[in-house]
Amino acid sequence: MTYQHLWLTPEFTTGARGAIQFTVKKCDHLSEKMTVLLRRTDGFNYDIGSRTITCRAGRRAVFTDQPKGTFEFELGKLDDGKYFKGTGTSSYQ
Repeated sequence: MTYQHLWLTPEFTTGARGAIQFTVKKCDHLSEKMTVLLRRTDGFNYDIGSRTITCRAGRRAVFTDQPKGTFEFELGKLDDGKYFKGTGTSSYQ
């Protein structure tokens, strides 16, 4: 997936309870902070929580012990003056 400042990822559905994670693969603003918010979108939409990570390849935001369901990530920056561009992956176990 490709992302920019305040970008919603495509929805994805998990089949069982477990950990959900977002991993940065590439980022054009190395070492700057970004936020990763996990939102549940099936039924009543609500935010699960957010993590602040460094925008660098291999950095992960992990949300443990999540129920099965449909989710999306919202990716953002702490500094609204610049845009991030890069790639990342989402996975669940």
